[in-house]
Amino acid sequence: MANVHLFNPENDVALGYWKNCFTLSPLVRSLHGDGASLPMWYASAGDFVFDPQASATPEWYGEAARRFGLDVTVEGCVPSGLKGVPWGWSYDACRQLREIGAEVPDRERMERHRLLSHRRLTAEVMTRLRVMLPFAVPEVPHEADSVKEVMRKFGEWGGRIFVKSPWSSSGRGVVYVDKWTDMAEARVRNMICRQGSVMCEPAVDKRRDFAMEFHSDGRRVVWVAYS
Repeated sequence: MANVHLFNPENDVALGYWKNCFTLSPLVRSLHGDGASLPMWYASAGDFVFDPQASATPEWYGEAARRFGLDVTVEGCVPSGLKGVPWGWSYDACRQLREIGAEVPDRERMERHRLLSHRRLTAEVMTRLRVMLPFAVPEVPHEADSVKEVMRKFGEWGGRIFVKSPWSSSGRGVVYVDKWTDMAEARVRNMICRQGSVMCEPAVDKRRDFAMEFHSDGRRVVWVAYS
């Protein structure tokens, strides 16, 4: 079965709202539209890429496919019955793909996926790593469901902490607090109100920002590269 790919960079925000539909900010809406063709570079031969604006520049897609040997079809109207493959899964991604007739996961699977995407999973992994690794790692993030609890960790960790929304991306939903003010408290309270809790992490003296990228085929996980 061929796949139909959807570029939805708003997915982490959608996980936080956990609704079938929500209003994108102008910046995210622009990113969604501008990057709609991105899946054509990683889709498999015979796949489709959903881009409602594809009909405006068919020559560009045809030329790009010819020059780079891409056997994919980019369309605003794709055949029904294809397997949906979004950039990330959420109820909103399911809605977008379902509207074009694609197959999507059931509600039970989506609920499990959302739990796996919660930042508390990082805390569980770090708890295990602290036992397994032969060197020290930073404090395990702490989940707090009240402003009072966040204030307690703020004092415990020397007055320098990061407060993070359970679901967020690209630096959004992350607040650095080195002074407890009314504004900081209001932001934390709003984050808890929206998503039910926040993850607190002690600030550490860093030397460099980087990420490690991994790939999973469903059976094993392999390190790919630094980013």
